[in-house]
Amino acid sequence: MAEILLKQDLQSVYDLADQGMSLGELMEAICAALARHADALQGITYSYRLHAEDTGYEKAFALVDGRFAELTATDPVDVTVSGKEENLRLVFQRKLSPIAAMITRKMKVAGNKAALMKLGEFFRSCCADRSSQRSYQLEFHQAGGYTILVRQRGDRADANNQYVLRDHHANQE
Repeated sequence: MAEILLKQDLQSVYDLADQGMSLGELMEAICAALARHADALQGITYSYRLHAEDTGYEKAFALVDGRFAELTATDPVDVTVSGKEENLRLVFQRKLSPIAAMITRKMKVAGNKAALMKLGEFFRSCCADRSSQRSYQLEFHQAGGYTILVRQRGDRADANNQYVLRDHHANQE
C-alpha cells in the first residue's frame, strides 16, 4: 500500500511538470513526496544533488533507510545530476529521456550511478499503468561508428518514428 501511495504522489509531480512548473517547484514537490513515504523507500540509503549549471539552482537531499533529510550545498553526496535547467525540466516532463539526455551530454551524472538507478525505479514505475505514459526505447546501430537512434512513442520524428540523436564519436569533449 505504501508503494502505491508513493507512486500516486510521484504521478502528481509528473502532472505538475506537464503544467510547466519551474525546476525548483518540481524539486520541492518531489522532496515533499519522498518525505511523506519513508515506509515505501525503506532500505534506500543514498544522498543526491541536482544542479542546474546555467541558473545555479541546486537541491541536495538524502534518504537514510528511506527517511528524507535535506542537505546543504556543501554536504557530500553519493550522486550529482547536472545540466541546463531547461533540460532537467524536460526530463521531468518526460519530453527528454534520461538516457538520451546523458548520451547527448544534456545531463551529466557524477558519482554512484546505482544510487540514481535505485531512486529512478520509483519514478519509472509510478506511471507504468498509465496509457498516456511516454516511453523511451534506445536502439544502438553500428554503421561505421556507433549511431544512436531513439524511438519515442507519441513523437513524429520521421516515417519510422525515429531520429538520429548524435554519432557516438562526434562532439566528444
